Amino acid sequence: MTARRRTVLLLLLYLAALACIGFWPTPVERPLSGLLRSFLRFLQDQPLTAGIRAGHVEVAANVLLFVPLGLLIAGLLPARRWWLAAAAGLLGSVAIEAVQFLALDQRQASLRDVAGNTLGALLGALAAVWARRRHRPPLTTPVSGTTIPGRNT
Repeated sequence: MTARRRTVLLLLLYLAALACIGFWPTPVERPLSGLLRSFLRFLQDQPLTAGIRAGHVEVAANVLLFVPLGLLIAGLLPARRWWLAAAAGLLGSVAIEAVQFLALDQRQASLRDVAGNTLGALLGALAAVWARRRHRPPLTTPVSGTTIPGRNT
């Protein structure tokens, strides 16, 4: 299997998981609410993380949820079109929030979620750009032979 096919397969699996999370009829964190409250209390008891609130954790989760989307889509696009991955994150997030607003009465649509999701897709796309630049071949071809510039051999 080629790298491109693996990336497409990963993207399809990710999109299926994202659809399950985004279109689940009830808040997906509900079964873990006790554990999440305990974790938040733990963070608030630590001096360095005392200011963290539930909203901060929710935004961080939304950002992290969409990083793979930006990374995978940007990896499939031509290098100069990486920004389309961030746009896909924005459009996908707006679609999810619209369905939640219009059809899922136990879910709450939020512009803050759209912003966090879009930021995550942007960060993923930028990570793909960075990875491409690190692994691209040098722009110049090496000089053959053992000559040293400025010296006659």
